[in-house]
Amino acid sequence: MNRPALQLDFVAHRRRPRALSALLLAAGVVAVASVGLQVRSDRNEMAGVELRLARIAALDRRVAPVSGDTATVEFAIKAAAELRTPWAGMLADLEQASVASKDDVALLVIEPDPVLHKVRVLAEARSLAAALAYVQRLQNSGSLRNALLESHEIRTDEAERPVRVQITAAWQPGAKAT
Repeated sequence: MNRPALQLDFVAHRRRPRALSALLLAAGVVAVASVGLQVRSDRNEMAGVELRLARIAALDRRVAPVSGDTATVEFAIKAAAELRTPWAGMLADLEQASVASKDDVALLVIEPDPVLHKVRVLAEARSLAAALAYVQRLQNSGSLRNALLESHEIRTDEAERPVRVQITAAWQPGAKAT
């Protein structure tokens, strides 16, 4: 008995919808284009940051003059650094914080450090709470940041027993020094 040969086809012939394929292809193209644009934007931003860093580095370079004594050069560098101190903003913020303290805090010394972009303030307050409130006002000011109460001392040798405080704060190096 001869039976006809049985032929099995293991490959299923299904047709995928063409619309779905086109939609997936379009979504892939949009995703690749979006990633490409983001990479381009990030590269442009990085180039801008590198340019700003190069400009800052060029400003901070100290070029020794051809002639002149060392003391004069050091004095000129120190004077230039002090001229970049943003006095107007710092003094306005210190005064505003003092006015807001309703005469509970008196400033004794304001000493800037142009190299570290910091200012040291020595003040006397009627109480430790008034001194802490003053530090909080400085932390919320526009030109000063990271105000910190470094030390305090209750003056027992005086009748009103004021609190002498030392505060340090940093200022923005790029702030306008008017």
